[in-house]
Amino acid sequence: MTYVVENSDGEVKCAALWEPAQSPVWLYFYIFKFIAFLVWNFGFATARRISKMFFDMEAERHKRAPNAYHLAILGTSSDFQGRGAGSKALAPMLNRADAEKIPCYLESSNPKNVPFYERHGFKIICQLYPLQQWPEYEKNNEKGPVVTLMYRQVPSSTN
Repeated sequence: MTYVVENSDGEVKCAALWEPAQSPVWLYFYIFKFIAFLVWNFGFATARRISKMFFDMEAERHKRAPNAYHLAILGTSSDFQGRGAGSKALAPMLNRADAEKIPCYLESSNPKNVPFYERHGFKIICQLYPLQQWPEYEKNNEKGPVVTLMYRQVPSSTN
């Protein structure tokens, strides 16, 4: 499910890509294609590390939010950041999730974006360092970049 926000000239300002609460079978075909791309372009060792990171993140999602809509990507053109485009792209799916009484989940790879998601009702459930075991970080005893897992409950009815 994709939601796009455009300006009056038809230029894309922002796009939100959501995965359904239950992953469809066709998604595994795309995962296989992605792994083949990684092997072809980066070699087996790097493809294995990247694949493990993605599968670990998917395992976290299914453990913490198995029945939630998943915001896989929210991208906003730098010219339109801080001007409501992200909120506008999120609104249709958040409204749908509320109407269907389905929670939402996301992983934020940029700590600067966490307050934005909190304004939309997401709460931090944990922070992970998925690259911590990679040699580049391990040899320097570093954690690597943080990924913040966030969850949005179905709002309680005010009736």
